[in-house]
Amino acid sequence: MKVENNRVVSLHYIMKNEAGEVMDENMETAPVEYVHGTGSILPALESSLVGMLAGESRSISFRDEQFNGQINIDVLVKRVRAATEEELASGKPIKNCGPDCCC
Repeated sequence: MKVENNRVVSLHYIMKNEAGEVMDENMETAPVEYVHGTGSILPALESSLVGMLAGESRSISFRDEQFNGQINIDVLVKRVRAATEEELASGKPIKNCGPDCCC
């Protein structure tokens, strides 16, 4: 399943500033989850993830005024699944700590 609107995407990332300093990362912890198309992550990042599949990685660079400069993000898409009606209504993934959980 590809990353597109109305999908719950789980990903790992390393975010660096233009000097190469790590600003944030979650490679050794649980992946972050979001509902694609809700604007809950940086817009330039969200648009760059469209079409990616689980297991794919990509390096993304863009300018962002919020961070006052160039941002470089290495992402690894861990999982992509259809969002439930409840997730679409809330715009947020719902934690389901069952057998297929990635918490």
